Formats: sequence, C-alpha cells, structure tokens
Amino acid sequence: MSQLPPVLLFSSSDWEGLWGSRQQVALELSGRGHQVLFIERFAGLEHLYKYPEMRQRHVTRNRLVKVQDRLWRAMPPPLLPGYYHAPLVTQINANIVGRRLNGIIQNFLQGRRPILWMFKPEHHFMMGRYHELVSVYHCIDEYTVGTSGRKTRVIQSLEAEMLRKANVVFANSMITYQNKKALAPHTHRFPSGANVAHFGKALTANPPAEIAQLQSPVLMFAGWIGDKINLKLLVEIAQEKPDWTLVLIGSTFPGHDTASMARLKQLPNVLLPGRIDFNQLPNWFAKADVCLLPYVQGDAALYRSPLKLYEYLATGRPIISTPHPEVSVFDHLVAIYRSQDWVTAIENILKNGTEAGQEMRLSVAREHSWEKRVDGMLDAINQEIAR
Repeated sequence: MSQLPPVLLFSSSDWEGLWGSRQQVALELSGRGHQVLFIERFAGLEHLYKYPEMRQRHVTRNRLVKVQDRLWRAMPPPLLPGYYHAPLVTQINANIVGRRLNGIIQNFLQGRRPILWMFKPEHHFMMGRYHELVSVYHCIDEYTVGTSGRKTRVIQSLEAEMLRKANVVFANSMITYQNKKALAPHTHRFPSGANVAHFGKALTANPPAEIAQLQSPVLMFAGWIGDKINLKLLVEIAQEKPDWTLVLIGSTFPGHDTASMARLKQLPNVLLPGRIDFNQLPNWFAKADVCLLPYVQGDAALYRSPLKLYEYLATGRPIISTPHPEVSVFDHLVAIYRSQDWVTAIENILKNGTEAGQEMRLSVAREHSWEKRVDGMLDAINQEIAR
C-alpha cells in the first residue's frame, strides 16, 4: 500500500464532463503514487433536468469505477434542488453525500488520514468528517459571477467559511488570487497548465477522418461553448470568410446567445462535432492552422485562468485571443486583438506562416506543465502538513 497520504478530491465536474484542472490534478497525484478518489460534482435534481448529458451519466453509470492505477471516481447521488439558495439545503445535501458514499470513502481510506482537496464553496461541509491531514480549497472560478440577490449572498457566505477553515487555498487567476488572499493569507497562485506531452502529439498526429480532407485555413476552438465565448464573433468570421473552416469542439449549453448558435449550425464552413474525447484532441489539433480564444468581454470570462491557452501553446499552433488579463502576460506569443480586428489579424498570421514562433510556444508550454503546477501545490501542502 502507498506510503503517501490518499487524496479525497471533491470535484466541480464529472470525470467525463468538462475536462480541466480537476482531472489533471487527479491524474498527476495518482501518477506520483497517491491513491486518489475523485468525487464527481454535486448535482441537484434541477441540473439533471436541465443537462441531458449529466442525466444520462447518472442513469447509466456505476457509482464507483476504477479509472486507472491508484485512481477511482465516485458519483454522488442526485441532491435536493436549490442548494445555492439556502445554506440549510446545502448542508443537508452534504449529509446525503456523506451517508450515501460513506462505505465507498471508508473502504478507500482504510483508516488513513487523507489530503482533502475541494473545488467548490459548498464542499466545506465535508471538512472534519474524514480526519484529514490537511484541507485544500482549489478555487478555479468566481462562483458569484452571473448571480444576484440571495444566491450571491449564499455563495459568498459558503466561500467565506471555506476560506476561513481550509488549511491551504489555491487560486488560478491573478484577480481570484488577490480576492482570496485578502480573506485567506495562506492563498497561493497556481494558474492552469497543460499536459504538454499529450498536446504536443498534434505536431505529428494524423487528423481524424471527419476533418482530414479540409483545406487550409482551419481555425479551431476546443472547450466549453457557453457564456464565456463570443459566438457572434465566430459567426461574423465564418460569414466574411467562407473559404475558412471553423471547427468548434465542445459541448454547447442552452440559454447562451441562441441566435448566434443557431446561425453557426447553419453555416457550411462551421463544424460543431460536439465533445471529443480528451485522448483524441491532439489528432484534431493536427489539422488546426490557428487556435482561437474568442472570449466575451465581461465578468463571465474575466476571473478564470484559461486552460485552453496552455494547451494551445503545447500544440505549437499560432493563437489569437480577444483581450484577457491572463492572456496578456503572453502577448509576445499570442495575437491579442479586439473582436472587430480578428479577420485582419488572422490573415496576417496566415501570411507569416503558421510555424513562425512555434519553438518559442512549445518552450513556454513546457514551463507551464501540469507536472510543474502540481509539484508546487504539493510543496505548499507538505509545508502545511509539517507546520
């Protein structure tokens, strides 16, 4: 049995949901010898009603599955709705999760004291239940953005309690770091990162059949197609440049700029393949000429450290982005333009050749790998355990 402490990780996504920091941290920790139990997101009944993919996973999947050596995922039961509107409901839901998963968690721990790794404010109700060595709040978003009234106040209250009680806080964006540091002095900044070896396969991989015959230029986006993405900008580019192909990879979510989404689905030079398995993404990027970071301007995208930025760098492909504080640090590597200037900027990138600056992009990506991110996180955790 591993001598390293086990990690009990409460995620803000399902394992097969939006791929990002949660899964990458779990993979890195298990790769280092920690046994990791990845508890998938708490989902109220309203979420299962709203999101068919999530509902399907809850209907068809086992509660406990081994992902790979030293890594398991567990699915919590459906919970009472409205947990961001009433702290009591949130606490009741935490008790439901604790009771329903108690056998799985205790069998995983086998009397050992874990590192408790949490990604959402409501997870603070899980603290103290498992005699953890250290508690970590890994804050990758500002959960009050887009909320108002009572919901905002409840989230602020939950997070204030989390910041007060957690031994270590990790924040990914600079703005989030500054906000959390003011309330929790033991806050450390760790931006998103990239699985550099994985995305580097784009340099030599064969494109999948769906896009293998596309003519250049191919503009590619991969990620959550939701309220952070400027869909109107993508429509305008596709309409102005019918000889360009836009490949937009990822799940779409209801309620966000439905008019632009409907138009994208109609345009013959726009492909929307949906969610692509993480293991297959490098093959898709093998066909990309330019990678896109088309953020809306506003709070929806402001507070996050864009995972896609580092993954794009690891493909070696040129990148264009709308203004974003986390991207501006890389303005020597990324073309940053207002949305109205994107067509001209992309034309310039294509004119200069898509291999220009490739080695520099790859070199910088290696400095921002998940290996290095998790090394730093474990250093902070081990210092806290020693203290």
